[in-house]
Amino acid sequence: MMITLTARARRVLDYLLQVKEPVSTAQIASRLDATPGQVRYCLRHAQLWLRQRGADLFKRQRVGIEIQASTAQKKALLAELKELKGYGLALSPDERKQLLLLRLLVASNPLSLHELCERLGVSRTTVFRDLASVRKWLERRGLRLSTHRHHGMLAEGAERPWREAVLETLLCNLDQGVLVAACVGSEPQSLVLTAAHQSFRREADSLLTSLDLRLADQLVTSLERQVHLLFLDEARTSLILCVGLSLLRVPMGKPVSEDVAPPATTQETEAARAMVMDMAQHLGQALPTGEIRYLADKIVDTIKRGSIADREQRAPFGNKPDGSAIELATLLAEEAGKYLHAGLSRDRELINCLALEMSAPPPRWPTGTSLGDRMNRNEDGGRGPLYGLAHRLLCPILESRGYVPTERLLACVATHLSTALERLSQTQSCRKVWVICGAGVATARNLISRLNLRLPGLQILGMTSASAVAHDPQLVSDADAVISTVPLHCHVRVPVLYVSPMLTPEDTEMLRVALGIDRRKPQYGGASSACTGLSISEVLSPATIDLDARADSWEEVVDQAGTLLLQTGAIWPSYIEAMKDMIRLYGPYVVVAPGAALLHAGPEMGSKRLAMSLVVLRKGVPFGHELHDPVHVALAFSSVGSRAHVRIVGEAMRLLGDKHVIRSMITAVSVTEIVGMINRMTNGEQTHQSDCVRHV
Repeated sequence: MMITLTARARRVLDYLLQVKEPVSTAQIASRLDATPGQVRYCLRHAQLWLRQRGADLFKRQRVGIEIQASTAQKKALLAELKELKGYGLALSPDERKQLLLLRLLVASNPLSLHELCERLGVSRTTVFRDLASVRKWLERRGLRLSTHRHHGMLAEGAERPWREAVLETLLCNLDQGVLVAACVGSEPQSLVLTAAHQSFRREADSLLTSLDLRLADQLVTSLERQVHLLFLDEARTSLILCVGLSLLRVPMGKPVSEDVAPPATTQETEAARAMVMDMAQHLGQALPTGEIRYLADKIVDTIKRGSIADREQRAPFGNKPDGSAIELATLLAEEAGKYLHAGLSRDRELINCLALEMSAPPPRWPTGTSLGDRMNRNEDGGRGPLYGLAHRLLCPILESRGYVPTERLLACVATHLSTALERLSQTQSCRKVWVICGAGVATARNLISRLNLRLPGLQILGMTSASAVAHDPQLVSDADAVISTVPLHCHVRVPVLYVSPMLTPEDTEMLRVALGIDRRKPQYGGASSACTGLSISEVLSPATIDLDARADSWEEVVDQAGTLLLQTGAIWPSYIEAMKDMIRLYGPYVVVAPGAALLHAGPEMGSKRLAMSLVVLRKGVPFGHELHDPVHVALAFSSVGSRAHVRIVGEAMRLLGDKHVIRSMITAVSVTEIVGMINRMTNGEQTHQSDCVRHV
């Protein structure tokens, strides 16, 4: 039996033959940017292919997968895979359409149906089906698929959309490293071997070798010197390919026509004019005005896509985000800050990065190599919690501003949020304390100085007296603890920690332990990946569920939900006040759905560990929300880090947004019933998002 390998199965085999230790399905999926299911499907065909050659796949539970073969056998198998001796490489539908599109675009003469069938190795029916998809793709870009019964098929249209289609096809289907290397002077023949798949790379090889990429690189380098900018790789590669296409097509009598919109600024026009003069000198013929305008547009596009000032001179024009992009980025950061970390709304680096994403044209590197895609996937290949949260929270804002929230854009936004959360997690969190010292003002100031020196993680709210606290215990209710040198004979809700006025080393260590301050790192450093992945069903316990709560105000609802967390030791008392402060500051944004609220505060505001409580109110309580009041169900959570609660927030938004779930909670007769309902819903939630499909 002849076993035909798909392109993905070939890559799986190639990877397994080169690794020296067993690897898991998840590792293979992550390395090849596939899902575990796709890898398992490929392994079945790969195993049959290996067995025909005297080798086999060996799978050990909890260890991994490896190929049972000698070193010499593996080398021979790798060589055969490279050449695919005796077997064709079966293309996936997407790969087949990409190859078909490129052939139709670059063909100088019409291609017959018989020729296409033989080249693709598929039936006429399959080619007809693929051509329907290709036709739609071309039409969306202003081109048409010209079909003549006796002559064949060809992609036709105006020169500018034709060049844009060719450029997009190359950028979206050739590996980033291949194109960058090809555009800086290396031989395309030697580079194209590492492209996305062999059939496409051979077709692309013919086109790349026909372009004078070395001259195009020199012209773009000259342009960089003129405008005092260094273009980032993606932008630079795109511009080099554009120049290469101009150098190829103008001598063929196929320039861009005059009906091109005028360039944005005079600077770009002058830069394009200088480049065109150099091109004309190399070609030995003048270039029409349409080419100048076309190249000016491409220069503007290149600068927007990514450029930095050179080391010698400040850039005269660069890729700064515009005001509307800054405004939108600020809105996105503020919305994310409400649920993830209040510090996000003030993170200028995050806002600038988001603004650049909003103001720059969408990237056109191959989908499978996107940085955002890679950083926002789970081990099983599915989208990570931050991606899902960005989808739920930020899509409405993006759509209201006219943006299409594509998977790639959301993945990039999630990546920037992830980086900002890591930055916040490195910031030393503070414990809020009041200081009571009965040994005089000078001694008290000395005690405070020692506390600041030895425990920089403390935020000292002020100095007071024992008598003041005795008359008004609420004076210290906003603190995590009271540090006192004298006994307190009144009841306060916060812990009282007694120390010597001289603050001995033993006192310092006692405070460090009692307040949870780690001498080696901030108490609230970045959460582990395991913590990031915790679900509501793993965090919410029956002990933190109040099925029959009663309250007359939203403050009382917060108090009751917070008290459940406090009683289990998950928070400091100050966290309850912090949750109220969040609502006073931002308004009733916590009311995320009709009848449902999601209560929380920042990790640094008094949280000890990841926990969640649930309060069900038979009689609803208004929070001040115009649409969703009154609130019958309130979920409150505390988090130990800036990323620890990402997944449970996403699940909570989905849970509270289901009106049937809210109704069932209100009518539930037991805590067990609510726990079972939440377990069923969260365990059944889809965690895998389908991979971004390529163009066509």
